[in-house]
Amino acid sequence: MKVFKNILAGVMSLGLIALFVTIYGCTSAETTTGKLAFQQKDFDKAAIELAKGLQIDKQDSEGWYMLGVSLIQVGINSGDYSKLPEGKKAIDEALKLNPGYGDEVLAFWGLNFNSAVNYFNEGAKSVNQGDTLGAKRNFDRALLYSTAAVNIIPDSLEGFRIMGDIKYINGSSDEAVKIYETVFEKSKSSADASILAKYYYEKGLKHRQAEQYDDAIKMFGKALEIPGIAKDNKYYEFSAFNMGISYYQKASKIALENSGDYKPLLVECVKYLEPLSKTAKDKGLLKDVYEFLVNAYDALGDDAKKEEANKKKLELQ
Repeated sequence: MKVFKNILAGVMSLGLIALFVTIYGCTSAETTTGKLAFQQKDFDKAAIELAKGLQIDKQDSEGWYMLGVSLIQVGINSGDYSKLPEGKKAIDEALKLNPGYGDEVLAFWGLNFNSAVNYFNEGAKSVNQGDTLGAKRNFDRALLYSTAAVNIIPDSLEGFRIMGDIKYINGSSDEAVKIYETVFEKSKSSADASILAKYYYEKGLKHRQAEQYDDAIKMFGKALEIPGIAKDNKYYEFSAFNMGISYYQKASKIALENSGDYKPLLVECVKYLEPLSKTAKDKGLLKDVYEFLVNAYDALGDDAKKEEANKKKLELQ
């Protein structure tokens, strides 16, 4: 995960933001009370009063902005994730009425994103120190702040990356994959491609180890099909290797059970391992590739290729 330092030079605190917003015009008593509460950082009261007042003062962009910030702050303070999309709707309404609030929104996003980064880094430190409870506490806060950030600015890919990393750390690999699929769809970067390949590979590996070969093949295939993924990327190589092994092990199971024709599966195994034998740089990986190729060629009755693969395997020892 890429971590930005000083993401916004001189990011305004909520107190400073309050100095730039003033109460003006003819507004309802509830809206006026809500704005005063906002300036006093009483976000619970501000959210309640502004929600009431804006039913009357529907064109008050300042009120909508304050309501959005208040709802998100209430969500952060209470850990109530449902408040975050509510806050987003209010901020969107403020921007629709007055695009000039874009700078304030960016500043508010920066505050939340920086908090997410800081808590994530503290969580990583806690992991290194063996502090399991501290790690969970910090990662939970990082997830909350990063979720707030992506609600404030939905195109905030850095916020999504933090969310994905934390979901993965917490064992929610399916959610992490979905998040990184979204991130890669927007960024098309090699770094995001590599992380997505890693997540697919590790999910596939769990399926293969559980002898769920079809599911494993599906996951490894997704890693190999990521647009632009480098052939020398380690997760591409690991996925290609394990794709071959999955076909080999599925064929072996059929052969042992005498339940069908296993040779087409060995042909698929060879299809993935042969190219890898020509591109892989790691000697340990190459040795394993040739080991499986020797056995696959033997079962397919291709003695010439079997001898050639065995010779190359011995040269690596």
